[in-house]
Amino acid sequence: MDTDLSTAQKALHALQSAYRAHDMDLAATYRDFGLEAQLVLQHLDKRPGAVTAEAIAQLAASLEAKWRQAGPPDLAGVTTRVTATEHYADCFYVVSEEVRTADGRVFSHRLFLSQSGGPWAVLCPYAMPRQEQKPWWVFWG
Repeated sequence: MDTDLSTAQKALHALQSAYRAHDMDLAATYRDFGLEAQLVLQHLDKRPGAVTAEAIAQLAASLEAKWRQAGPPDLAGVTTRVTATEHYADCFYVVSEEVRTADGRVFSHRLFLSQSGGPWAVLCPYAMPRQEQKPWWVFWG
């Protein structure tokens, strides 16, 4: 069965459905650990050519192993919706997601996803830190 991953919302919902089914193999198909590793390494070392294919492959394997070890989160009674999608760099996007828990609490968080002409993929299924907003009078640095 082909899953529609044509939007960030659909990719996140597909991942969440796999989590609810406790199917980590299916959930892994909605992730892209290679691009997640590339994003992490580019953030750590911004020099041109500093990120190698070997380093990406090694980090991707480690990220996936840790993710599988953690297991699926408990999403019983949780509903989500994408409220904003912002281009970050290259094929990377930051997605703001509103989450409503089973007890009615509502919060928002931001996640990294990727999309490069094909299906969307979830990179970091954990909250991405928000950039601290500068006061309106700060326009330098």
